[in-house]
Amino acid sequence: MTVIGRAFSTGSDHWLICARIVLDAKVEKKALAISNAGQKKMTFDAKVFLQHVDASDWTLSKDLDDDYNKFVNQLKHCQQQSEVPCDNHQQKRISSSTRKLLDQRCQMKWITANNVEYHLLCKLI
Repeated sequence: MTVIGRAFSTGSDHWLICARIVLDAKVEKKALAISNAGQKKMTFDAKVFLQHVDASDWTLSKDLDDDYNKFVNQLKHCQQQSEVPCDNHQQKRISSSTRKLLDQRCQMKWITANNVEYHLLCKLI
C-alpha cells in the first residue's frame, strides 16, 4: 500500500483543501485487468493506413500553427482508422465440423422441446 499526503480535518465548511490518497497495488492491477478484459487486441494495417492517407485532404493554409495541428490530427485519425482487430487464433484450432456442431448445440439449447437431441449432441462433441 502506498499513502500519499496526510490525513486532516477541514471542520464544518465542507471544502476539500487537501486529501489523503491510499493506493493498493493489488486492487489497481485487478481493476486494470478487468477494464482491459473486453478489449480486443488491435494490429496496424499499413495498406489501410495508406488508403486513409490518400483519401485525406492535405491542403495547406496560411497559418503554420493551424497547418501543424491539422497535420498531426489527420495522421492520428488515419492511424486510428487503420487499426484492425487481431485474428482469434483459438478459433483456428477447432475444425469446421466441430464449429458447426457447437453452433447447432447453441441453437438447440434455447429450444426445450429437443432435450434428448440436445444431450446426444453434447455427448457427440
